[in-house]
Amino acid sequence: MKTINQHLAFTIVLIISTFMQLGAQNSFLASNASATTITKSDTSADMMMTNPSFRFVASSFSEWLDKMPDEDVKADVFGKEIAKKRLLMNQMYLTKVAIAPGESATKTVFIKPEIYFSTKKIEKFLSKSLKNGKLTPELACNAYNKVLDVVINISNEDTDKFEKRLSATKGDGESLLNIYLYEVKLE
Repeated sequence: MKTINQHLAFTIVLIISTFMQLGAQNSFLASNASATTITKSDTSADMMMTNPSFRFVASSFSEWLDKMPDEDVKADVFGKEIAKKRLLMNQMYLTKVAIAPGESATKTVFIKPEIYFSTKKIEKFLSKSLKNGKLTPELACNAYNKVLDVVINISNEDTDKFEKRLSATKGDGESLLNIYLYEVKLE
């Protein structure tokens, strides 16, 4: 009799814990499924998230940007400041390596390629959205500025989990942008 009661109590506890776990998973999935995408009505203040999945240390890199000569930067749709940040990102994430010792030929090696290429896909998505009139220039610049701030700040961080999250989007520009805007916080 005592053994049956113990088994019954164990089974009840197991069932309750399973339901609690399922409820937590459903809540998590529902909150992620209802994640807001960037629209014309968004503002830079709206781009702040309340519960980010990834937290990274923020540092100031304005002195690097100030030292960068303006003639090295091509003016584009996003403006000179963003062009400078893009150039800084390229310096951090790209390196040239000799193919063989003594050879002048080099190859480009991407440091954290998932992060680097996600920014390129986001840039392409934002440019296309600007051309189609889906986004205002101000909103696109604010969004891309935040993406570049994150990318520059995390260049020396352990980003394995973040890179796996980026690769899970299968290269969709809008999904990648939403990860940077709503799931990452610089502290």
